[in-house]
Amino acid sequence: MDEQESHKYQTIVGCFWRDKDDLWEGIFLKDIASGLVQLIKTDNAALILSDQDVEPGKASI
Repeated sequence: MDEQESHKYQTIVGCFWRDKDDLWEGIFLKDIASGLVQLIKTDNAALILSDQDVEPGKASI
């Protein structure tokens, strides 16, 4: 993915992590009705990024 493409995914819409029992937990901050998403994952955490802007008044980080 080139630099211009990576700037396309800037809105965090979900965050997940492994709990003490090694199970995945997480939250969605925004519903994804359309658009593209990118998953960034490590062994113990994951972010879901969207190419859609967060609407005013919606949750964001």
